Amino acid sequence: MQSQEALKALAIVPKVSGAVSIIGSTCILNDIFMKSRKKSNRLPINLRILVSLSISDIIASFFAYFLSTWMVPSDTPSEDVVFAAGNDVTCNVQGFLTALTLAASNWSIASLAISSAMIACWGWSNDKLLELKWQIPLVVFPWIYGLACGIYFQVVKGYRYNGSSRCLIGDEPFPLWVIIFTLINVLFLFISICSAIASLVKYVYQVEMKLDKYQVGGTQQTRRREKTIRTAKQGIWYTLMWLFVATFIVIGGFVGEEPVWFWILYGVFVPLQGLFNAWIYFRERIIANRRKRRRNASQPKPQPDVPRADIPEADDPQPDVPQPDV
Repeated sequence: MQSQEALKALAIVPKVSGAVSIIGSTCILNDIFMKSRKKSNRLPINLRILVSLSISDIIASFFAYFLSTWMVPSDTPSEDVVFAAGNDVTCNVQGFLTALTLAASNWSIASLAISSAMIACWGWSNDKLLELKWQIPLVVFPWIYGLACGIYFQVVKGYRYNGSSRCLIGDEPFPLWVIIFTLINVLFLFISICSAIASLVKYVYQVEMKLDKYQVGGTQQTRRREKTIRTAKQGIWYTLMWLFVATFIVIGGFVGEEPVWFWILYGVFVPLQGLFNAWIYFRERIIANRRKRRRNASQPKPQPDVPRADIPEADDPQPDVPQPDV
């Protein structure tokens, strides 16, 4: 059993991280929607997936992390939980939304990595990926899969307090077919993401080597290629940050209530997915603005024009001065 100090830390830390993550995902959504209002063309497929990912992160950050133990039934023994103020309904809602958004986020990251590889490495156009037959697996499927997981766990196992910070899946053992299906799903997800990342890394390395070798710049083809490289790099960064967060989730599935320090780190980093995504999303823009400011600072400032007094020069005719009468 964990100490009261540890339980308080596990309940409070995710609230702070969850609030920060909500701010990050909200900034992404606001920027994308502002772009969509200014431009008449349709949003690229990567931004559509990022919208889906940000929405799932906001839901998870609020219900699973910010609310944390507030959703746990208030009749839970005080030595097992702190700040519990909910009931069985709120616990089930929290567990259901956590399962839904966790599955949706995982597959949205996979969709983001795969779509980035399809555009950068395999030459697919954005217009082709915006066709309905490709939007369904890339944008819609993660939510369908997450909804199916949430409903299944609700019906078969239910959701209970997990002993640290929120309500999750009950403790009853899973049927064998569910374990096999989950392992296949995780394996397929991992292989898809790693394959996409490997393709993106290889593409970025090869293209940048060519650009450095020939030093081609300024042409429309080169600008298009540089834009594709930025898309590929963003796909790599999104996936690497997801792998960093997923590492804590996987380890958390094998360790018990101890060590407490691990669960505190879990509460710090796992809810910060929205902040990581915002950093990646705005990173290129921040770097470009810094370069622009440095470039402007290095240029000499123009000297302001100083107005001169209207003094007649030596060769100018002197004005007539009236002489006094004698």
